[in-house]
Amino acid sequence: MNKLFKFVDSWLVPGILILTWVLMYVTSNLHGIAAVVALAAFGVVVALWAGYRELRVHAAASRHAAQGEPHELLELAERELGRRWRARRRVPFHLYRSVAHQQLGEWEESKAALGHPDLAGIHEGPRGWQVLYAAQRVALVAQSGDAKQARHLYDSELGAVAESLVAREARARVLIAEGKEAEALPILEQLRKDIRCGPAARATSRWLMSRCLDDAEARRAAVREAAHIAPKLWFALADQNAPVNARPAPPSTGSGSSDTP
Repeated sequence: MNKLFKFVDSWLVPGILILTWVLMYVTSNLHGIAAVVALAAFGVVVALWAGYRELRVHAAASRHAAQGEPHELLELAERELGRRWRARRRVPFHLYRSVAHQQLGEWEESKAALGHPDLAGIHEGPRGWQVLYAAQRVALVAQSGDAKQARHLYDSELGAVAESLVAREARARVLIAEGKEAEALPILEQLRKDIRCGPAARATSRWLMSRCLDDAEARRAAVREAAHIAPKLWFALADQNAPVNARPAPPSTGSGSSDTP
């Protein structure tokens, strides 16, 4: 069924569009301005179809990311990367790859996706992709324990959109890395209850909250709740009986900035 859908989507539909215009042109005996108008109309139809297909792909990627379906998101990103020739059009799918690897707990792979040469000019692209790129960088650096570099990235690249959902989660990650769990808790509690957040964001917020709690049983309960909300994420697949650290790893003593994607 999946192969049939790909065939219909990639070849059958555009083939029918082209054949329809060719038959119309041949049977209508169009000439001059009429032929030009018909060709322009055909171009508009093809552009609308291509735009709809592009929107559908991004909607599917957003849905997988929001629902916490990293394997499906990674498969979609890899497939779409192979279909695009221009680096600019591949940019969002490298970001989707990074998100998918992060949701799987594959931190090095997530970092490598952000370091792809196609993302070299991301700061000249749409603002939305820049924000997601910055949020991913902050999350990965904060996860490594480099609080100083995480704070620098957040202040320089996300401070202007501090109230957005991804920036608020990034800020909570920075505060946890800095050892300011009491300041991170209210932010995470708001995200957990925000109806705009999908299961993945709410589960991640709950998991991050587990790192801010002092009571061991409360921490385990928070992790179990996170796993229930998004069962395909990495912390849901980990050993639920393993001890949960109340504090993040100590900040890195190396020069974290040189390793930042």
